[in-house]
Amino acid sequence: MNVEVQEHKIIVDMEYFTQQLLSSITGIKEYHTPAVKECFQLEESSALDTQGQKTFHTIMAKLLCLAKQARPDILTATSFLCTRVKQPTKNDQKKLLRVLGYLEATKHYKYTIAPMKPFGIITYIDAAFATHEDSMSHSEVAIFVAGVLVYNSSKKQACVAKVLQKVN
Repeated sequence: MNVEVQEHKIIVDMEYFTQQLLSSITGIKEYHTPAVKECFQLEESSALDTQGQKTFHTIMAKLLCLAKQARPDILTATSFLCTRVKQPTKNDQKKLLRVLGYLEATKHYKYTIAPMKPFGIITYIDAAFATHEDSMSHSEVAIFVAGVLVYNSSKKQACVAKVLQKVN
């Protein structure tokens, strides 16, 4: 990771890490978004073989590191795919290739932290109900201070909430 401190901004660059990650995979098609709606849907698919599962897990660990440190733009897709590392399928592998294709298209991206005026705090919170196969939901939080992303979280929720209706 390279961190460059300039007047009124900080630039975080993990381009070398990204290039090393992408160089280990062949035939990546470029995409302009890390995921589409279908990437968060679970459908029947055959499981990856043992080597495929190991490779999937290794790449996901690297992507999570990258997403948390310098590429918040891939955090949602990465955190969703992290929930699939125990039993990844061929469809999960296709979704992973899409994230990698997005990284290929944006490998020179540098995360710039530059406060703006007026000073203010903006928070975005969202949740997707019953996204995971075990009916767990997925939530995301992004907090900006003076226009700078200071906190970002995307994760599977820890419990299932159910609304009970009164029957007359």
